[in-house]
Amino acid sequence: MSTVSVTIAPHSAKPKGLTSAERMIAPADISGLAYVRADARTRRAMLADARVTWRAFRVSQGMADRAPNILTPPDAQPKLRKSIAPTYGLTLVPAMRSGRNLCPAATFCAEVCLVDTGKGVLSSVAHARLVRALFAMEHASAFGILLASEILRAIAKHGRRRMRVRLNVLSDIRWEIVMPNTLRALIRAGARFYDYSKWAPKLRAHSTGLVHLTYSASERMTDSDIHALVSAGHNVAVVFRAPKRAVHSAIAAGATWQGLPMVDGLATDDRTTDAQGVIVALAALGSARHDTSGFVRTFAITLP
Repeated sequence: MSTVSVTIAPHSAKPKGLTSAERMIAPADISGLAYVRADARTRRAMLADARVTWRAFRVSQGMADRAPNILTPPDAQPKLRKSIAPTYGLTLVPAMRSGRNLCPAATFCAEVCLVDTGKGVLSSVAHARLVRALFAMEHASAFGILLASEILRAIAKHGRRRMRVRLNVLSDIRWEIVMPNTLRALIRAGARFYDYSKWAPKLRAHSTGLVHLTYSASERMTDSDIHALVSAGHNVAVVFRAPKRAVHSAIAAGATWQGLPMVDGLATDDRTTDAQGVIVALAALGSARHDTSGFVRTFAITLP
């Protein structure tokens, strides 16, 4: 592999408090940034080596001898397919399914996670997500190169500022402190990153300017907690006990929840265009419809 000299800005040193999984993935920042900054010839050499590593790891995990993309393309994931802007997603296994906690702030959501809906029920899909997660942790440098390469290719395909990236389709990794330099470089190149998160805002303070975050309400939050977050300018996703059509209709009619403005979280997954200080309304799906923990809230709305 060709070598590239990379200088990391002093202010980007990793803050304390990384989870074990985040520490394992963190070397991806150096390799990802190196790839973005490299010339075309060096990129080809780096990418070739990373693909060899990815292919060999897949084989060691009982998968086919090939090196598919790390990111899911816009048309291959139902949630991402709804967005107008082309949206790529990194789909890893959530919570403790990899042996490391990829959703440290998860609560009841771990029991009703979308990981087991749609194609996620297929053992082949579940295994592919697991292998991808293990690869990110065990071969972080190669992972960083592949991730940066695919995002740059997506930018070239769709145009600057035309595409979105959701790095936590099912996980809740703080990418802004795991790969801050790579994210900055890719944002300058034209990418836009967004995610949902259950971390407390103070623990995701580094996300400003790097990842557009929507915070997810949990059963541990009171309605007052949600009001405080929205009043502070944060967007909060709330899961309601209501059919999808009821949520669509209420949003279209300009309804509010406890006086708070709402946007439709079902119509599109792209949260980068939402106004600040709003409720992102979602409808309970699957087993979540029977929740009694308080995670799913009553859809008590007020029409204008």
